[in-house]
Order: sequence, then C-alpha cells, then structure tokens
Amino acid sequence: MDGEAEMFAFIESYYKARRLHSKNDYRSPNETEFNWRSRASAA
Repeated sequence: MDGEAEMFAFIESYYKARRLHSKNDYRSPNETEFNWRSRASAA
C-alpha cells in the first residue's frame, strides 16, 4: 500500500469514525453527519 492509500485508510477508519471532536459535542464526524442528514431528510 502506498502512502496516499494508507493516509486515506487512516482518515476513514480512525479519524472520521472514532475520533471525538469538542466542536461536535464530543461526537465523531460520522455521527455528526448522520444526525445532520437524518434531520435534513425528516424536514
């Protein structure tokens, strides 16, 4: 695996899926996006 593919895999598997962010009320970016899309489709 080259460096670019490894970086992409890291971002998708750890950074976006598990890392909690204080600006998102300590939720992961994936969780925040899911909640946003759920509210948008319900409207």
